[in-house]
Amino acid sequence: MTAGALAIAFWPENQGMTRLAYAGPSADGSGAATFQFTNSSRNKLYYTIGTQIAPYRDLPTFHQPMGRPVRTISGRSATNFNHEVSKIYVRSDSARPATFTVTDFTNQWRLVVQYAEHTNNSWMTEKRLQMATSADKHSLPTLGRWLRPASLWRFTFGPSMLGLKPAAETER
Repeated sequence: MTAGALAIAFWPENQGMTRLAYAGPSADGSGAATFQFTNSSRNKLYYTIGTQIAPYRDLPTFHQPMGRPVRTISGRSATNFNHEVSKIYVRSDSARPATFTVTDFTNQWRLVVQYAEHTNNSWMTEKRLQMATSADKHSLPTLGRWLRPASLWRFTFGPSMLGLKPAAETER
């Protein structure tokens, strides 16, 4: 009985705290796929969006440089994004990733969200985060990385897609 109470008290609260689900094609007819990113933890998350091409052995290609959280999502909330998912970014030999439209892309792909949670709400952490975000906005990514409070980056993966539909649907 005591062991059970201790296990509940120390069980990680944030296990499985994010979800990335396909929500259908964009309602505005832009040829984009809409995804819903859900944060079920009570803490704000900082995230960036990327794509990964099947067979999913390579690292994802992020639409913004890795480690630059370009968006935030409040605790216990959800957000939709679609216009970013009208294009697939694929690693290439050049410095910039190759870009394909989703409707013309013939390989399976999936959306990837890289996120970090900041739970320390000290005034110093908040100030460092504000300065890091400002540095990012002013095209100073190295300064932004130095100022940003230490965090643990995690990944959430969307379903395998083929064009604008989940791959499981296209196989039926």
